[in-house]
Amino acid sequence: MIACNDLPTQAVDADKAMDYELVDNWPHYPPGTIGQPTGIDVDSNNHLFVFHRAGRLWTNPFPDTTIGRNTILEIDCESGEIINSWGANLFIMPHGLTVDQNNHVWVTDVGLHQVLKFSHDGQLLMTLGEAKTPGNDSTHFNLPTDVAVDKDGTFYVSDG
Repeated sequence: MIACNDLPTQAVDADKAMDYELVDNWPHYPPGTIGQPTGIDVDSNNHLFVFHRAGRLWTNPFPDTTIGRNTILEIDCESGEIINSWGANLFIMPHGLTVDQNNHVWVTDVGLHQVLKFSHDGQLLMTLGEAKTPGNDSTHFNLPTDVAVDKDGTFYVSDG
């Protein structure tokens, strides 16, 4: 993984390479803890959130059972230590993760065909879409891949 830093946002010339630092053995976690990370964001506390598939592989068709391990990790960016983890038995095929300005954690699951909003510590606050039921209308998603949240709370979902 690449170390995170509390950097100000800036415009970057597309023709210039950005500097980054590869930090060996960061974050600190036992082998096998993270599998196929698919979503990543940093909250206002400088904690990195990682959404991963544990040992699950992308197959067609998707499995219909949830992943039994924690799939969301909260990592302290300074120390690299995992400070919280949750999400066991909630997700089929994790995909996107966004932390909004209120530190709510939004995720998409392409296997569930849902967008879910959680409190910072993992309490479910909102579910959008019908579990395991793809569709193309105002109450269904078809493989939602990511979510973005504007400062006013408006959210946008990439679907399909």
